[in-house]
Amino acid sequence: MGGFFEENAELLKGSGGGNYVSEAEKIVLAEEGIAFPLVKVEFQPDNTFNGKPRPRFVATTEIEGEERLMSFGLSTTDNPSSRDRLLAVAREWLEAGKDPIEVKFEKIGRYFGLVEA
Repeated sequence: MGGFFEENAELLKGSGGGNYVSEAEKIVLAEEGIAFPLVKVEFQPDNTFNGKPRPRFVATTEIEGEERLMSFGLSTTDNPSSRDRLLAVAREWLEAGKDPIEVKFEKIGRYFGLVEA
């Protein structure tokens, strides 16, 4: 049996993004309920997109032995989403040298939530 990337090669073709997990890959991870570890989380408050402020979290994970990145735009600064709160606490946990956190995606509309694996 092939691995994740081999089995989904056609779907992921041309998804680009370099080392970042693509939207298509996130969909497959969510639909298949595939767990992955959060090994590092960074908060980038000064990130911009199209010249506008777009704070985000960048999580480092490992999929099939390859280090990959996932970007999560901050929901709002006044009312953080459950995903924002999870990533903020995960950042503190991992910076304290604790074990990686096993999570999986839960797709809610266009939103990818993170839940316990």
